[in-house]
Amino acid sequence: MDSTSQSNRWTPYEVKAESITYERRSEDLQLEQLRIRLEKKMREAEDRASAAIAAA
Repeated sequence: MDSTSQSNRWTPYEVKAESITYERRSEDLQLEQLRIRLEKKMREAEDRASAAIAAA
């Protein structure tokens, strides 16, 4: 048996760990995108409030 083929195989534990890591990275990216969208919406709301005050 070739020793390199054995070392390239992942154990079920490693597969599961990598799956969890990938899922966590995906969730972190989604949270970051949501945070950016929220900050943008908050800035837009502040700009609208400032414009309404200035127009009054």
